Amino acid sequence: GRAAPRPLAHSRFYERYLYDKHGLRSRAKLRRRYHVLSQNCEDASARGRVYGFVRGSLIRLAGDGRDTRVGAGMALFFGRSAYLSRDFKQQNVALGVLHLFAASGLHLGLLYGCLYLPLGRWWGRRHPAALAVPLAPCLCYVALLGFPVSLSRAFLFCCFFALQSVVHRRLLVRELLLNTALVTLLLFPERFFSAGAALCFGAVSGILWYYPVLERLLRSRRRVFNWLVAQTAVSTAAGLLTIPVLAFAFGHYAWWSLPANLLLVPLVGVLLPLYYAGLAVAWLSGWSFALWPAWWGLSLFALLSDSLAALRALMPETSLLWPPLFLNFALLALLVCERRRPREESPPAGRRLAVWIGIALLGPAGSLLWTGFTRL
Repeated sequence: GRAAPRPLAHSRFYERYLYDKHGLRSRAKLRRRYHVLSQNCEDASARGRVYGFVRGSLIRLAGDGRDTRVGAGMALFFGRSAYLSRDFKQQNVALGVLHLFAASGLHLGLLYGCLYLPLGRWWGRRHPAALAVPLAPCLCYVALLGFPVSLSRAFLFCCFFALQSVVHRRLLVRELLLNTALVTLLLFPERFFSAGAALCFGAVSGILWYYPVLERLLRSRRRVFNWLVAQTAVSTAAGLLTIPVLAFAFGHYAWWSLPANLLLVPLVGVLLPLYYAGLAVAWLSGWSFALWPAWWGLSLFALLSDSLAALRALMPETSLLWPPLFLNFALLALLVCERRRPREESPPAGRRLAVWIGIALLGPAGSLLWTGFTRL
């Protein structure tokens, strides 16, 4: 199959590799790929038992293992987009939300927050035990997923965050980022120099450095719009340092990523805690109905994703990469200059307008504009 490693040059070394890696004492070579149609034996490892429990619970809710929501639930929990169906995966790639199905700081941060918030209310938000106790389940989750670099980075970030209260020293943003990057480099030197690691560190760096500036520039006096402003600022800040990586490494930019993230990221932020809690209750008590709230959230996610994809299909798309790069660098330069200015009570209207124009042109409006420009 696709997951099998290629044979080495000498058969004896390959047999030794299989024995050391998997404990296999014999092997058989198939003439063609994809001859393994089904697997009847269950994996006895901890990951295999968790995999069987999660998949079985979702199949019981769906009634069909080929349901899109089953693959989405598996991908959300295990952080692997390979569980998604081909059409649903391509649809989320075009919308720029495939990162939701990759193990990242969003997953671990929500898990850490679900455990930290009740302990923080009981012992105090800065109590060392409230900060340190949630690290143990988070480490188990990271180990269950095989220590991906994005999730490992998030776990190290949580460790440094908890260490602040133990040593009674407040770390600056650059210190948190540099310490996390250095430890990640020491633990995973090969995976650190990859596009996934660049996207991971780029997103969190953009949020930590430029979200406060964007939120201050876009803040409205009407509290009704402040939630939308906050979500827009987070999505834009995360894309400032990841758009160049996406353009140069993959040659692709999803113009619909901003509105899709504005809708789907908050939904996942609500869905994942319900999902974790439902799986924990179902694992401990056997009550499968505990997963119903998460199942409704998965249904809503699939509905919104299909609706956005249908709306995107009605609008023209451009394959140009230099417009988003130019707008992104212009917006980044504006925010760098704004960050160095002393904080003011009300930023000038011109800078606010420039930021809103840059954000609008990085969305579907930019796609329409540049499609019309290329046709002219």
